[in-house]
Amino acid sequence: MPVAAGPGTTLSVARAGGNYGYDFLWVAVLSVVLAFVCQYMAAKIALIGGRGIVSTVQDKWGSLPAWFGPGIRPCPA
Repeated sequence: MPVAAGPGTTLSVARAGGNYGYDFLWVAVLSVVLAFVCQYMAAKIALIGGRGIVSTVQDKWGSLPAWFGPGIRPCPA
């Protein structure tokens, strides 16, 4: 499963590495693992339910969390 790593993420990790060295490496590793878990759970919901994460959240909690929730907190659990 791919993990989103755009220019902002790359810059933030590079600056943190420059400032803190290897002391801060655990944060980058932990964030990659958590992002993988969130994307895995979202993919399971889509495969089992036959719909995307936005429509699943919309049915359960309404329109507002469906459009703002996955962008802020992509983990459905």
